[in-house]
Amino acid sequence: MPFRQRTTELQEFRFDCKDCKSFKGDCEGNDKLFIRIRKKDISDILNKTTYGISQIYVRAEQDKPLQIQPGFSINIKIKDSVIVFEVSSIHMLTSLNKRPRFSRTAVLSGIFP
Repeated sequence: MPFRQRTTELQEFRFDCKDCKSFKGDCEGNDKLFIRIRKKDISDILNKTTYGISQIYVRAEQDKPLQIQPGFSINIKIKDSVIVFEVSSIHMLTSLNKRPRFSRTAVLSGIFP
């Protein structure tokens, strides 16, 4: 199958731009994180009706490695408020561009307490 027709890991997790909204956030090891949350999950998050594990996509700045670990809390700026996401597991995504030899993107599982 030609490379362009293959599904990327990001598409497999359903974090492509048409199904998600983008936000900014930060945590202990990283500032200025780019975060995607699925559109269908946002109303539950804002209404505090999420139960169980949720997933978000996170990307660090261009010249910085992603330094998130399980147990970290990420502050996500949504509208005029800040919500907290507690990381329980990390799935690092492979990069098409291997120039900076560190990982910058991941899908995080966790909860919105």
